[in-house]
Amino acid sequence: MTTAKTMRTIARGGLFMGALALVIGAGTGCTVKDQPNYLIAPQINHMMFSKAVESQVATDLFENGRTLQHPPAGTLPRGHVRTHFPVDMATAKAMGKVDKDGKADFVAVAQAQAKKAGEALTNPVEATDENVARGKVVFNTFCSPCHGESGMGDGPVATRGVGMPGYPLTAKGSGPMTYKDGHIFHIITYGRGNMGSYASQIAPTDRWKAVLWLRKLQKGGVN
Repeated sequence: MTTAKTMRTIARGGLFMGALALVIGAGTGCTVKDQPNYLIAPQINHMMFSKAVESQVATDLFENGRTLQHPPAGTLPRGHVRTHFPVDMATAKAMGKVDKDGKADFVAVAQAQAKKAGEALTNPVEATDENVARGKVVFNTFCSPCHGESGMGDGPVATRGVGMPGYPLTAKGSGPMTYKDGHIFHIITYGRGNMGSYASQIAPTDRWKAVLWLRKLQKGGVN
């Protein structure tokens, strides 16, 4: 008798909990245009009521009042590769490339740093068919407008009279024919002369792949 009574109690409890779950599910799952859904413990559900902050507006969350913050010292974004050969004012001062008026000769700094990068950096990307093919896409997208798809400096920017001469990368006797991989990677990263930095547009791995494709162009191994 006791066992049967216990079983009936358990069954009623199960039915009650099932019905409660059904009611809660119906209340939270249905969408009513002019009424919000039901919330469980809304006083602790801060995610529901948090407001997104625009990146450029002021905020009282930080002492400097800015929403965008500098990354913590010594940290790097995922996928970022440091070259350790920066082109900046601190480096220019260390090299003695700042004149009495405080103007830095960043061209000279970039050239010196690129040579150092050429000696210290090697291409970490294997020259597989897939990587070389990706390098071709990167080169034709970002480099060929000036340098041309063949690397001969005959891109549309140079040939359509915009005041910028073409700079050959694959012509015999041209400087880039003797540049090491790290040297070219540094130029892509920091720019040189009329060429700006492509660090924000081309991921480090893709820069190395572009170097692979350039090497193939320089060797004349393109059909």
